[in-house]
Amino acid sequence: MALCVLTSPQLLKALNKTSSELLGDKSLLKQVLTYHVVSGGRKLPSSPVTVNTLEGETLRIDLERIVAKRSTARVVTPNVAAAKARWSVAMAGLRLTDSQTSYVNIIDVVLLP
Repeated sequence: MALCVLTSPQLLKALNKTSSELLGDKSLLKQVLTYHVVSGGRKLPSSPVTVNTLEGETLRIDLERIVAKRSTARVVTPNVAAAKARWSVAMAGLRLTDSQTSYVNIIDVVLLP
């Protein structure tokens, strides 16, 4: 899985929500989080490619940027190896597991579906 990291303040500001409001809206939280996850366990490529998010939308990605329908994020730190063993994430009723090397890509804005 390739994850795009976003911080709580970024997320809350982009959605114009308080943390209580966002945590209370599990559907929205799941939609936004899965919009930042791409399966495949691969690094960001140097040439642009199109990938599907777990949320179901299409992103155009490369080492410098991630382009979504409504926004473009600059990749601050690409391809940070996050795990080489089985891991899982559970949030808002979403459970993801992966047994391959995973990469985290730090971006500068929240991508909105």
